[in-house]
Amino acid sequence: MQAQQVLQDDFDFSDALETIELELALQVQDVSKLGFDAAVDVALTSLGGQLLFRLPATPGENVVAVAAVSMPTGEDGGRKLLLVKLGEDGETMQVEDAASGNNPVADLACSMAGLLDTFDVSTAREEEPILL
Repeated sequence: MQAQQVLQDDFDFSDALETIELELALQVQDVSKLGFDAAVDVALTSLGGQLLFRLPATPGENVVAVAAVSMPTGEDGGRKLLLVKLGEDGETMQVEDAASGNNPVADLACSMAGLLDTFDVSTAREEEPILL
């Protein structure tokens, strides 16, 4: 049996940075005191992130709620979409990349981010957004 050598080039650390930053910002929040919404909001505010939406979790997922968030990635104006999941204990939060896995909430997050981009462009052009 041979050990596989893992090179630093095999990982995109810049892609994981936003996830780690959000995880650390959430760890210092007192969810039992603040509540899930406020804890996520405080963490996002400190990092320049944006809450896209919050939904109750689907039964059987071992989580109570899911928040979809958008985190800025560097100076190029990009962003990373992440899901923050509140565990059944009401205190444990887990961050997951919306691009990984097969999660319908992640698909909704991508759609919402695209919609917000459309509104931002129309606002920058001083156009009236199309209301549905």
